[in-house]
Amino acid sequence: MGTPLMWMTLLHLFIGNAVIALLEGLVLAGCFKIRRLTAVGCALLANYSSAWLGVWLFPEHFPGSEDVNITNLQTWLWRGVILAFMLTLVVEAPFFWLGLRKRPRPIRSTVLGTLLVNAITYPMLAYVFWSSSSTSMLTRLEIAAPPTMEAPKDLRLFFLSPEGNQVMQTDLTGANPVAVNALPELPAEFKRHLYAMPTTPRSYNLMLLTGPYREQKEEWQPQLLLADFSSDAGVEYMVAEDLPSPGPFAHRGPAIRMASSAADAEDSYQVGLYPNEGIRKGGARPFRFALEAPFAMWPVRHATQISDDMVIFQLGNDQICLLRPYSRKIALIARGHSPVVAR
Repeated sequence: MGTPLMWMTLLHLFIGNAVIALLEGLVLAGCFKIRRLTAVGCALLANYSSAWLGVWLFPEHFPGSEDVNITNLQTWLWRGVILAFMLTLVVEAPFFWLGLRKRPRPIRSTVLGTLLVNAITYPMLAYVFWSSSSTSMLTRLEIAAPPTMEAPKDLRLFFLSPEGNQVMQTDLTGANPVAVNALPELPAEFKRHLYAMPTTPRSYNLMLLTGPYREQKEEWQPQLLLADFSSDAGVEYMVAEDLPSPGPFAHRGPAIRMASSAADAEDSYQVGLYPNEGIRKGGARPFRFALEAPFAMWPVRHATQISDDMVIFQLGNDQICLLRPYSRKIALIARGHSPVVAR
């Protein structure tokens, strides 16, 4: 079904640009006394060119955007808005010049016309996209340093490195991560994730699931990485139901619970499919925190509920975060994916 921001992006790319071009063309024609048809045609070319280039360029291909994360996102959003506006002016100016080239001082007219129409439509577009975004994780939470989160010191975090070729281990502050397993390279269409498999009530194995992305769970192969690696670990609900492995999409739905805290915990946290669903809980003390903005459409995955006010999860592609929802704090503790919490 998608999200409001996804639909707004699609509407903007295919239909919204035509509406904006019509408005900009009429403004251009009225202010610079050129034919309306010419002005609207130039505005159509300008808007569709800049919009499609922006979708390709932001955020993956823009310099410095590869290190955007929850700790610097607010700064990057403002920077991204400014950079996108400047890029829009650069890309659209040649198209507006086509319509204004026969006027006296065409370069001056092009600069003024490009600035004028974008000064009118860009704030409108920014407001529409911001209204379609989900930013509660950014606006309602304090970005805290990991040591201030008061996480249990006896818990360990296992996760895959951002490249997926190493199994890492650290504490819940993320300090001094160490590699515990090296993994062979995978074809691009294959994915991996870690999970804990109980063998006895107080013994767990660390498992690795590997398979082709988007294929059925029968195509994914489990592999033992560490035998008896923990006495208490979060177990995915599909494993808890005695299935042989969690399957490729088990990182959604109910959050994993630590066995030691499950009996006393309130209603389970839930992880949604889309970024705007984020992580949430119903019951007596409901909450929902999500992050889906134009430059950061980050779903929540692989959540482990440690207590009623503490959860570890993967945010986006490679951010492992510790959240205290009732304390309104979040911390980035590691870069990687598929976190497993164990004692």
